[in-house]
Amino acid sequence: MEMSFRGALSKPYQSVVYIILSISSFFISFIFIGIGFNRMLVYENPDSILGTRRNVHVGGDAYNFIINGTHATAYFVLGASLLLIGCLFMLFHFHLKSHHEIKQQNEMIIQSLGDNSQAIQSNVNSGNFNDLPSL
Repeated sequence: MEMSFRGALSKPYQSVVYIILSISSFFISFIFIGIGFNRMLVYENPDSILGTRRNVHVGGDAYNFIINGTHATAYFVLGASLLLIGCLFMLFHFHLKSHHEIKQQNEMIIQSLGDNSQAIQSNVNSGNFNDLPSL
């Protein structure tokens, strides 16, 4: 038996999952962007062996700048991708929330109609709008 993700969680829990995924994606993207700036701006290659070496990969300075620039670009792309994914999860959350609110408003309208509410609700749920009872 196959169960989809939509069927596994109820609507409020899906909304919470989207918010958690969005916030965690934003957080991780800022970490990667920070690592990218670290690769781009921090470079220390002292002349002596006793000094602290940071972001040094090979012996020549020019090669290290090329390698660090490539790494910084990769981290920036990864951070921007996660930022975009976080925005999409946030968009899913707001879409789900607005869909849930519209559904609640429609149910309130149907309940307020009185005796014809069962017939109207069954026709609306089945997609049959031709033989709705007159109000």
